[in-house]
Amino acid sequence: MCLLVIASFILWYLTNNWIFPEFNPFSYWNINGNFWESIIPISYPILIYAIFLGQLDWFSNEKAQDGTIISENIIFKGIISLFAGLFEELGHRGIFIWIGLIIISITNRVFSLIIIVLLIIAYISIVEKIDLEIKNRNIKLVSCGILLYVFIKFWILLKPILINPLHVINGLILQAYQWVVLESLILYIISFFLMALALLLIKRELKENRPINITLRLMSFVMLTVYVLPKGVSALSDLPIIPLGADKWLVLLYIGAVMWSNVKFRAGHKYQGIGGVLHSHVFGFYMIYIAFTFGLLYAIVIHFMVDLLIFLSEHVVQIIKNRGKISSY
Repeated sequence: MCLLVIASFILWYLTNNWIFPEFNPFSYWNINGNFWESIIPISYPILIYAIFLGQLDWFSNEKAQDGTIISENIIFKGIISLFAGLFEELGHRGIFIWIGLIIISITNRVFSLIIIVLLIIAYISIVEKIDLEIKNRNIKLVSCGILLYVFIKFWILLKPILINPLHVINGLILQAYQWVVLESLILYIISFFLMALALLLIKRELKENRPINITLRLMSFVMLTVYVLPKGVSALSDLPIIPLGADKWLVLLYIGAVMWSNVKFRAGHKYQGIGGVLHSHVFGFYMIYIAFTFGLLYAIVIHFMVDLLIFLSEHVVQIIKNRGKISSY
């Protein structure tokens, strides 16, 4: 990750005059301005959540933690937190957005050409079939003319989509997020049923004397989603990195690049399983909100503090557990 971020910044520095020169990851370094006065008020809800996540270690399986980062010393955990906050945010909320702009632009153009070529091939294939099946020359001409008219009408109808298919998809994804979290009660309805399910699972697990760690993490994930997803989606709709006077396609390109970068951030946590992937996806939306509302500097520091507080909270639990084991001998 570190080397990839550094290499991407070098590439951007060497080529940014020609490739998306309007994008600068340092242009939103500190949007808010009053860093030391505002960092704690901005971040305290998510920091409390981080401490709570660490305390869930009380309900974890001790054997499952062997060989994981939980069993490492606190200095190592602090270094990991620092590197995660610095390089993951410089990457996923910074330079990887520029990489995303390039990848999406190229893919969009190639994807459009592929669709156009497929339409041409489909037209030629049908014309060939008409030529083989119909003997009358006049009927052939009329049939081919009607077919050409249908394809032209089809092209006119789908031209906005076929010219910018990925941007259209980006717009639909954004609208879906907005519908879920901003314009309806669907998010709260889903959250209510998930919380009810979690409570039922806890009741059953306590009755059967089974660990409730996973169920508690489900509840915490629901609470995090309700809190941060609307903030992230709102930030997507008003990105400060979008150039002034940008048309709708360029706006959707920038939104798509930010969403693509968050998907990459989510994919980087596959080693944590499905729970880690979902959690990192939602947490990524919170980082989008922080980076593009207050500044990239805030995102780096908050990400670092969240990871560190989770580790510190887990470490305190481990110390107490270990003392309990020693005192029982």
